[in-house]
Amino acid sequence: MLSDKRIKEAESNVKRYLAEGLLKKQTTETAKEMYIENSDVSLETAQKLVSLETQTYQPFL
Repeated sequence: MLSDKRIKEAESNVKRYLAEGLLKKQTTETAKEMYIENSDVSLETAQKLVSLETQTYQPFL
């Protein structure tokens, strides 16, 4: 487990990195766009997998 001193040091580093522009906070919109894009890819993948099903190949039953 991290000591309180180490936790405070890490918090201080993050604040400094943000102030210096070394780290940037993503906006909620950026995260939302990422989740939507990932869901679109997941649905496309699922559709392609389901389209592989035939009378003799039914992996989802």
